[in-house]
Amino acid sequence: MTSPASTSPSSPEELVRTLNVATRNLSMYSQEHPAFQKSLERVEEVLGKILESRERIRIQTAKEHLMVDGRLLPPTPLLRSFASDLLKRGIQGITLSRGASSKELACLVEILGRRLQEGAELPSYDQELRSQAVTHVRIQTVRPSSFEGVPLGEALLGKVLSGERASKGDRDALAEYLLRDPKGVGRALSEGFSGAEGDPAERARWAAERLLVLLEDLLEGHPEQWEGFRDKLAQVVLGVELGAQVDFFHLALEQGGAISAWIKEMAQAMPPQAVAEILAKDLTQNKELPKKQKLARYLLPDQASRTKLLPELERKLADYGLSKEEFLKILEQEPLSPKERAMLFIQGSPMTSQLAMEVPALLRELMEEGHKEDVLKVVNRFLNGLNHPEWEVRKAVAQGVGEVLALLEELPGSGRVKEQVGRFLLKKALDEPDKEVFKSLLEVLEEQALGLISQGESAKAVSLLQKVHSAASMEALEPAYRGARKEYLSRRLLSSPFLEEAAAKIRSDLEKDFQEGLTAMRLMGEEGARRIIELLGEEKQLGKRFRLMRALKEFGEEALEPARKGLLDSRWYLVRNLAMVLGELKDTRAGAPLMGLMGHPDPRVRREAIWALGSIGYPKAAEAAVQAMEDDDEGVRLKAVEVLRNLGSREALERIRSVLSKGAGRGGADTQVRLKALRAMAELGQEEDVGLIQELISRKRFFLRVESEEVRKEAVLALAGIHRRTGSARALKSLEEAAGSDPSPLVRGTAKRAVEQINGSG
Repeated sequence: MTSPASTSPSSPEELVRTLNVATRNLSMYSQEHPAFQKSLERVEEVLGKILESRERIRIQTAKEHLMVDGRLLPPTPLLRSFASDLLKRGIQGITLSRGASSKELACLVEILGRRLQEGAELPSYDQELRSQAVTHVRIQTVRPSSFEGVPLGEALLGKVLSGERASKGDRDALAEYLLRDPKGVGRALSEGFSGAEGDPAERARWAAERLLVLLEDLLEGHPEQWEGFRDKLAQVVLGVELGAQVDFFHLALEQGGAISAWIKEMAQAMPPQAVAEILAKDLTQNKELPKKQKLARYLLPDQASRTKLLPELERKLADYGLSKEEFLKILEQEPLSPKERAMLFIQGSPMTSQLAMEVPALLRELMEEGHKEDVLKVVNRFLNGLNHPEWEVRKAVAQGVGEVLALLEELPGSGRVKEQVGRFLLKKALDEPDKEVFKSLLEVLEEQALGLISQGESAKAVSLLQKVHSAASMEALEPAYRGARKEYLSRRLLSSPFLEEAAAKIRSDLEKDFQEGLTAMRLMGEEGARRIIELLGEEKQLGKRFRLMRALKEFGEEALEPARKGLLDSRWYLVRNLAMVLGELKDTRAGAPLMGLMGHPDPRVRREAIWALGSIGYPKAAEAAVQAMEDDDEGVRLKAVEVLRNLGSREALERIRSVLSKGAGRGGADTQVRLKALRAMAELGQEEDVGLIQELISRKRFFLRVESEEVRKEAVLALAGIHRRTGSARALKSLEEAAGSDPSPLVRGTAKRAVEQINGSG
């Protein structure tokens, strides 16, 4: 399968497309946003390539059509929409000159993207551009204009519109003016039409006759210039009222001869939408069946032209209340075959949501008739609809992609095509801004991934799922929808060997295998987390346990509920490891079950539980730490002091004071706990704590023995910390006493250095 067709990077169509993208981005972001800046750079790049071979480029409107430097562009949905938007803003044309800067182009994009106010007077765009020093961008507004005083004014208005034959000189002027300004000719006809007397039908007939005279005059004087005249005359025809267009073609058909042949050729060069509207009006308002049939066959001379025009004509006929079947009956033609409809679709009928919805049925019919090549071409054109600027079309294509892929499964030898389709769908999903379109593509890609797993290609499936699930649009979806997709995916994967394959990889000693296994497990959400907890309970090697804990933390919120339930397990080492993981996840919802572990029979579990409560910032962590200070296990008490220090609350400080008071007075707390408490006091202690700490340094214990050297040294450091934070004179005095009288050289040296630092002499 080929990638969707794109325009040349230096074509006018690409310039319009990039302007449209920049305008859309500006409606969503500020001018400084990277997304807008990137699209603006693309506009500047395309314009620069176009202006390498010319000084300027002029984009103009002709009803719902666009012209560039007088050339009519193909009537794609994007170009028609752009032309319509310009006319709504009162813009007839835009001229861009070589040297246009990014700032000037940003001014143009801002004007094109400005929200229109109902009933508001249109601004003076040129004046606005001049006020911003924009010199390389010009905007022409819709307004009547004169003939600029050229001889054609009198020749066209005075002779052609009156039915008088033009002289050779006038014909020459007419030809020159037509080639230079076909819109001016069209305006002259329109002005004459609006000024003619009689009912609308008579006036339309009058304009058609004048138009035919104009054509005869031009070709009589310059038949060799027909190729140059043809597109210009088509513009003139498009510029008159629809009724006059219908009458013009009837008159040309009746006249016959060379004129009739030339006009028939000109009709083939006109936009399909315009021809369809002419036919639709005639078919529904002309009461003479033979005339209807003759005009239809004149404008649609062969099967190919009828096939090409049918979708557009069908839409126009629907506006007038006529069905496709009635039209075919008028033509006395059988309904189109699947192959003919495929050719019509492939050759570029404008994509609509209705047309996109009909594709699966068309593909089924083509497959039944054995047209494999046409099937692939239709699929390619269908998928191009994901590039369409209109949301309804992209949505219809995205919703039909699953059915189209299912049909491709039945097509022999389509494996490579399906791979290319998968890559294309992934690319479009990653770029798709609309939630509903993205959802449809997401579900199709998930099914593709499940299919790969069933074929034993789990690595490809994981890569595909990881990419689409990490898309920006995925994060923007509703949490309920994301949860439902995760649950569906998990349910489908559990019924396959996928989970155990991922579990085997995550136990591997190779980092690459571990990462692949982790990525696969994470796709399963809570189910994946539960399986890792099972592995954590079974694993005997310490190193592998740490890897499994690391993997569990990667699940984030999805690991919370499985880990909370795992705390009820009878294996102490599993409970301890899960408490550690919950502490690192820092989710306060784990607080209540962790509080329940404070009474666990194994002290190793209680240590991790008190640490985890402090780590997650649970509101009752201080209360748990106070309780833990009475624990029989030294390790639990040490962790409790650390938690109290980290909490830094008044309640925590009171508990640290209590620990030091007991240690100094009755020796009830062990040395390691007192050391931890003193280090906490260095960070939290106040002026009022100096006496308590001084007592630790100077008070004698049993058999006239002082506190250990290690405790006294830590007490000196605690006093230094209090002075550093509070400037306490009492703390300084206690340090000076310790520096002069403590029996330990180590304690005296520590105190002396602290005093010197305070006095600024150290």
